[in-house]
Amino acid sequence: MKKHFIAILIIAVISSFVILILNIKPLLKWSLDAFWNSIYEEIDREEKNGKIVAGKDTILIWGNMYEIGHFPCDNELTVTTKDLRGVLLHDVKKHKVKENKLYVVSESGYAVIDKNNLCRVFLAVTEGELLDIYSKDGKKKFTFQIEKVDEEHIIYLSDFNQFTEEERKILNNL
Repeated sequence: MKKHFIAILIIAVISSFVILILNIKPLLKWSLDAFWNSIYEEIDREEKNGKIVAGKDTILIWGNMYEIGHFPCDNELTVTTKDLRGVLLHDVKKHKVKENKLYVVSESGYAVIDKNNLCRVFLAVTEGELLDIYSKDGKKKFTFQIEKVDEEHIIYLSDFNQFTEEERKILNNL
């Protein structure tokens, strides 16, 4: 009798284990699907409310060469060609398209890009200088070293006054 009880107990344990293994895969799949769907729904809801989700959004593309992208550290104006990808401005605060030009204001400087993809940049900080990026609560997040990008479509200005009077007015109003 005792041997039959032990045999039945072993069979019950093995059967339960097999049933659990067979059922755990669908349960895991269902729970993972539910988790990721809730994340995607939250991201979509935030986008509809005008919030930018880190690592997911491109804020603006200009002429398939320039991009203002949202990254975990800050918004950056970047240039991308077949040969290079470089950051022109860190910590972009505002941008505006007016009269076929893109105007960009950032912590590190200003840029105006025309319809021919000619970008004129004035750096408010010197090349090689370190730029600290802070979160909204004032905590330091990242430090970047400012480097100029060597590309034929990019002109670095030595003075803010090298922008036209109208461009300076628009940039100051941003």
